[in-house]
Amino acid sequence: MRIIQLTDVHIADTTETPKGGVDTRSNFLKIVQKIADEAHDLMVLTGDICLDVPKMSIYEWAYRQLNKYLDISKIDFIAGNHDQTNMMCAAFGLEKHLRNATYYYTRNVHGYLFVFLDTSRGVVDEGQMGWLKNEIESSGAREIIIFMHHPPVYADVPYMDHNHAMKGRLLFQTELRSFTDRIFHIFCGHYHVDRTVAFDNLIVYITPSTYFQIDASVVAFRVDHLKTAYRVIDLNEGRGLISYVKYL
Repeated sequence: MRIIQLTDVHIADTTETPKGGVDTRSNFLKIVQKIADEAHDLMVLTGDICLDVPKMSIYEWAYRQLNKYLDISKIDFIAGNHDQTNMMCAAFGLEKHLRNATYYYTRNVHGYLFVFLDTSRGVVDEGQMGWLKNEIESSGAREIIIFMHHPPVYADVPYMDHNHAMKGRLLFQTELRSFTDRIFHIFCGHYHVDRTVAFDNLIVYITPSTYFQIDASVVAFRVDHLKTAYRVIDLNEGRGLISYVKYL
């Protein structure tokens, strides 16, 4: 089974100008067309669909493009900090999983438990955390795959770690580490870098943006480069999980 992860697309409205004059709409279209040509079973868009401020016009435009090039029924969406969960769900027809203005759910795929979390407010809230623990406890899956916008760990990216890290990450780590018989593969975005961080039974994969990548060698904000990327996740029966990033 092949999964494509796309994140931090930051699509601009027609009245907005992204940093550095980057054409985020063009970047989005190019990468969606590339993904359409690559055999895959599922795509997950892990948040920050909108440039800075969530707008219905942006979600509607994104939905039209995705529906044009891909099978929309094989795409999962979660919200990032530049999204508004209710608005996103209304535009994409996702209201069935809404709980108190948060959007999260699970499903079983090829013996794996897939978990989709909502960190649009920068945190996995108490209700969502309690629900997640119940889902893990009731699942027989040894390996659990989580999609969320914010990395639940520091990642040696000073600007993001110091200014935009996930709130409550230590509690999140503690709760998942208590399941010592499980392995958690956690796929995120938000940091605009390519990183893999292993912490006990948590393996966190941070996927680059289609907008710009952040320079992790300095404390202040600085753009590293403008190459766009997406992640490929292969689940192979008997051979485990293989994941890598593709740059355009």
